[in-house]
Amino acid sequence: IHISEAWKITKGNKDIIIAIIDEGVDYKHEDLNVSDKLVTGYDACYKRNDPTPKSADAHGTACAGIAAAKSNNNKGIAGVAPECKIMGVRIAYGVIEGGERLWVTDDAKIADGIVKSVDRGADVLSNSWGGGEDSQTITNAINYAKRNGRNGKGCVVCFAAGNDDGSVSYPGRLDNVITVAACNEYGERKSKTSRDGEYFWGSNYGPEVDVAAPGVHIFTTDIMNNDGYTSNNYVEDFNGTSAATPHVAGVAALMLSVAPELKASEVEEIIRNTADDIGAKGFDNYTGHGRVNAFKAVSKAYEKHMNK
Repeated sequence: IHISEAWKITKGNKDIIIAIIDEGVDYKHEDLNVSDKLVTGYDACYKRNDPTPKSADAHGTACAGIAAAKSNNNKGIAGVAPECKIMGVRIAYGVIEGGERLWVTDDAKIADGIVKSVDRGADVLSNSWGGGEDSQTITNAINYAKRNGRNGKGCVVCFAAGNDDGSVSYPGRLDNVITVAACNEYGERKSKTSRDGEYFWGSNYGPEVDVAAPGVHIFTTDIMNNDGYTSNNYVEDFNGTSAATPHVAGVAALMLSVAPELKASEVEEIIRNTADDIGAKGFDNYTGHGRVNAFKAVSKAYEKHMNK
């Protein structure tokens, strides 16, 4: 995504907060628990200011690392926006039923998590989840974020398209969010036949897709010690549109770091207009406007800021 070039402009601003709305974030992780990184989180499941996940609930920690893990600290990885802050917001926890892992949550908890993240000052909302029936309760919360976030400029709200190799999942179908599909390391739309070898899933597609981002073989943060996906503190193969979404959230945070006056709609437009075409020429339902390009997006945001 040309992040190295983008970092020559900015690695982020500590005033910009990315909310990771998920199944919790490990606030004790060595690559996240650093100076000027974590702000007070929230657990919508139990109405408390502690987003600590259950031992198997590593999804949000992985997403947080992609978005904004610290750089140049001799630990783990560098997130897309390594100098921006993280707000962990827990809206669910996992259980095993019939051999399948399911989320325990409801529309009210999800909406509460979204609204709390807005009220507590999040600038970008990264949502690596979706599916199920449309919910007016959740839609209302997203509309609240777009209307009231950032003192009326609107939060940038990113959603995963889904991993069913079918139509885009709700809430990614909403027209006021950035819907993120997945691509692989070969510059291909992630499908069940793409060259990455993960033949068991494909990125969802449809006219709602805005952009694509890397979603295969992603190295990122895991819950510390023996919890989470591995017995290590990092996972080497995090995947899905879940992995793609925090890439885009991180790019949005970098853009706001150089141009905090931008409205959410302006950030979204720049992300779409600066993406690199990787599918059929022009917009297509599989990769939207193309793979997100951090350097072009941040450059354009900075240009608009200097010319305001």
